Amino acid sequence: MPGSAAVLQGCNSSVYGWLPSGENGDGRWYRLGEHGAEPVSAEEVGPSLYKGAGYNKLHLDLDGGRTLLKWQLSDRQVVIMEADGSLSRIPLSYKGGGTSLSPLYGGPDGILYGTSNHPLHLFTYDTTAGRLTDWGGDIVERGGGGNIAAYAAQGNIIVGAAYAGGLVHLLDTAKDWNTEEGPCRNPRLIYENAAVHRPRCAAAHPDGRHVLYGGFPGYGAAGGGLGIVDVLAGQVEMLEHLEIVSGQSTISLAALPDGRVFGGTSIETPGGGISKAGEAAMYELSWPDRKVIRRWVPIQGAKEIAQLAPGVNGVLYGLTSESIFFVYDADLQQVVHRSDLSSWGRIVRQGLLMTEREGRPFLLGLLSRALFTVNPVNMQPELLDRLPAEATSGIACLNGDVYFGSFAELWRYRLEEEGNYVYESV
Repeated sequence: MPGSAAVLQGCNSSVYGWLPSGENGDGRWYRLGEHGAEPVSAEEVGPSLYKGAGYNKLHLDLDGGRTLLKWQLSDRQVVIMEADGSLSRIPLSYKGGGTSLSPLYGGPDGILYGTSNHPLHLFTYDTTAGRLTDWGGDIVERGGGGNIAAYAAQGNIIVGAAYAGGLVHLLDTAKDWNTEEGPCRNPRLIYENAAVHRPRCAAAHPDGRHVLYGGFPGYGAAGGGLGIVDVLAGQVEMLEHLEIVSGQSTISLAALPDGRVFGGTSIETPGGGISKAGEAAMYELSWPDRKVIRRWVPIQGAKEIAQLAPGVNGVLYGLTSESIFFVYDADLQQVVHRSDLSSWGRIVRQGLLMTEREGRPFLLGLLSRALFTVNPVNMQPELLDRLPAEATSGIACLNGDVYFGSFAELWRYRLEEEGNYVYESV
């Protein structure tokens, strides 16, 4: 059954459980005890012994009329309302290893964007000034315990798709950031849909107006949707998995310069659903009518077509979850090259990027232990360098420098003037 269960410890010493019973948010309460679960009405469920919501539902009421208003370890403070209405802010001091970084994005303004995972803190890195800024968690509406997992941009506007709940945010890089509620908020939440509860990919369409994104569905479900964001209108159209590849989730996307859209799927169900699919697929989406016109299996036995990047002359580059690199010719409708790159490491999220070098298209590939490119003549992958630290999230290229995440650290791969590559932690 799709949805999430809950357990509540009541002030009356009873323990209650809630189970979903439908796809519309309906559910049923039970009183839990040594003899099992007894159905009860919602009116019979006593108030919770705990306060707060979501990831903050961990504390009791305070004594003496004091109320705990806010606590967040990542913000390093606790806010308490005293009995007389005054506020006390208690700083928290601790040392920790930090939380891992989500995929990175090189913005149209030349700024590097990213978030941390659980809790979400949005950060930027000004590559020119060498300035790293942590904007905290409140800058993103309902950021909470999630992360922004996929980005694409049209003009000055970055589209970010976030876990949990499939939240779509717009960040206008040409305007000041604004956390006040209303149409001037920047970044601004415009949409949510659990059909893409765990976003994994995004791609800008060459029409200059739309961004597509995909990912896994909510808890207990199999098959994620495909969202199409109209950046100018601030609206989203959602295609269900039955319209794309039934029972599978779109986790990679590529749009060719001529407007053709291709997606890669996963048969996995990280939210606990039951997968009935045997191997991952690719599909071609007819852009004018939003219809899938072809579905096929590019790599036999692959569980995920985890990465896609558009090339030139109808070529697509891909990586499976088993680190199989392949080249697909969309005009010939066939795989024209494949290589096993597992000796270079595991895949990382957003590990393929088509960029430019010396005015020519240049593919960057990132695996957990290596950075690579591809020879455009024979399509053979070529190792650029072994990594000094394990890569866990990819990949952005700004001013000729390549950025990737290694757990909680941001790393830069820099080409010096004499032509030697060096790594450094930012």
